[in-house]
Amino acid sequence: MKVGGQFQRMGESPASRVTKSLVPQFRMLTVGGFTWPQGPPKIPLLLRRGDWFATPPAPPDWLVEPVFVHPNKILFAGESGALKSWVLADLALHVAAGKSWLGFTVPRARRIVFINEDMSQDDLQARFYQLSQGHGINPRGLPLWITNNEQIRVGLSPSGQPLSTLALLKQLKDAGCDPDVVMFETLLRVSSGLSNSNDDMANFYNALKPITDDPAHARTVIVSHHLTKFAGEPDNPIPLDKRILGAGYIKGGADAVFAIELDSKLDRRATISFHKMRRGPIHRPFRVQLECAGVDQPAQLVRVQGQTQPSRAP
Repeated sequence: MKVGGQFQRMGESPASRVTKSLVPQFRMLTVGGFTWPQGPPKIPLLLRRGDWFATPPAPPDWLVEPVFVHPNKILFAGESGALKSWVLADLALHVAAGKSWLGFTVPRARRIVFINEDMSQDDLQARFYQLSQGHGINPRGLPLWITNNEQIRVGLSPSGQPLSTLALLKQLKDAGCDPDVVMFETLLRVSSGLSNSNDDMANFYNALKPITDDPAHARTVIVSHHLTKFAGEPDNPIPLDKRILGAGYIKGGADAVFAIELDSKLDRRATISFHKMRRGPIHRPFRVQLECAGVDQPAQLVRVQGQTQPSRAP
């Protein structure tokens, strides 16, 4: 496995090495010759008194200020062809470089892993090249690692353990790349379950916990996803957060949800809107435009002025 190169395909051996430490030690109950787990070992109940919230919370650690708090589970939904992958690649570049994104402050550079299970390697390489050239970001030495179509899947094992995620983290760390942010492109490709099943989507988010809830290194996860093609009638449009494809828990399991909708295919202009934010205020919608002279030419994603459609507001 090489840093900066493609990560090796997920195998059985990384998971098997961590299995023993993950399986809870259930007390066994034997009745009438049959033995089965009685339940998980009892854990002392943690009770907190009112003085726990008598002091103000710590100030937010901004990934992008004042848009995204770190750590976070972020869902980014968009229509097909609505610049979704361009926005995700552009965000990855700017956060890795510690450079302001669309006029928003990026307080410091973060280590990024971009897991591409959607588009071809050549297409993604071209987009990162174009955006880095257009924004003047030197890719050499940038703390940004990319995997391309390595068949990485996220979900709980039959025993209810996040073995696939733990194995992925181990591979990343072994490669010298312990990320602050992990981006998945897209949910339909990386989830091991069905997107129209609330149980499967709950399992997907639970499987992300070793990434997001590690007390030694809490991380942000950003997952891209699709919107349904039907947008409603012209006089009765469907709100974007109601067009998220699949089960309701896809939105429910995320800490933050933002979406993108194409305004003009000819001008490559789209509106980004925000629909959920557990931590921090929900930002107002804004427009972005992809400025690019042609294939393999430098490209810039810029924030543009203009009135957004009322239907796009959260």
